[in-house]
Amino acid sequence: MRGKIAILFAVFLLVATFPLGFTTGHTRQNGHQNGHHTDGNGAKPVAIGNDIYCAGFISETVVSSRLRIISSERGDINFISQRDVVHINGGSEQGIKEGGLFKIVRPIGLFKNPYTKARLGYLTQELGVLRVIAVRENSSTAIVTFACTEIGVGEMLLPFEQRISPQVRPYQALDRYGAAKERLTGRIILERGGSLSFGERSVVHIDLGADHGVKAGDYFTIYRMAHEVGPEKKSKDKVINNLAGEKIRKVLGELVVIHVEKKASTAIITRTIGEVDLGDFVEIQ
Repeated sequence: MRGKIAILFAVFLLVATFPLGFTTGHTRQNGHQNGHHTDGNGAKPVAIGNDIYCAGFISETVVSSRLRIISSERGDINFISQRDVVHINGGSEQGIKEGGLFKIVRPIGLFKNPYTKARLGYLTQELGVLRVIAVRENSSTAIVTFACTEIGVGEMLLPFEQRISPQVRPYQALDRYGAAKERLTGRIILERGGSLSFGERSVVHIDLGADHGVKAGDYFTIYRMAHEVGPEKKSKDKVINNLAGEKIRKVLGELVVIHVEKKASTAIITRTIGEVDLGDFVEIQ
């Protein structure tokens, strides 16, 4: 009985003091405003909480770990959520320490670019974060301090790595009608929830990564090819014929890269002019 009381007390303290800035709503206290942290100069990160820790990623190699969630204190095997107490199959013999943080992930498998069929890596969903609150020899007890979605017994655990979000830059007007600038371009290949159409604050993956020189904080213009200028058939007017085949693009919005892997990156859409679709193009600014 005393053991259970001690665990519950530890759970209360950990939930009350969790320091990572995760949020499930909008708060306004101690440097937080409308769900966003600010520094002493009022600078605001592009992404926090579930925007940055629930984004998922496409890595070059398969994600692998023997560490798993093996049971839930409530006995539920499919619907583990935030603040639930769970048990994991690692203890002091495996180097687990009280207070240790782990991210909960679900490997999905090989991911190919849906448009070029090129192999981009391995897709992994990020489900949440847990903190160890009691350690035994070969098992430990932990609390789910942040949940992105429903979590099940058997989910994989990886060491937690804190991500630093890029800061929001000063406002710059979008060039809505200019020609393409022959800069680095790619496409939106996946929305984290699997949606085909999405808008502002959506988290997406693009088919550009470290191999292309992309880094966190890079801004991209989102666009699609709207139509071609010029007549459908040849005209006697040479001036009009010279325009035939010139492509006009429709600018849809802007996104910012928040995490980079070798061949793909994760980004958040920061503003939109129109609805964005899977497969729309992106061009670095």
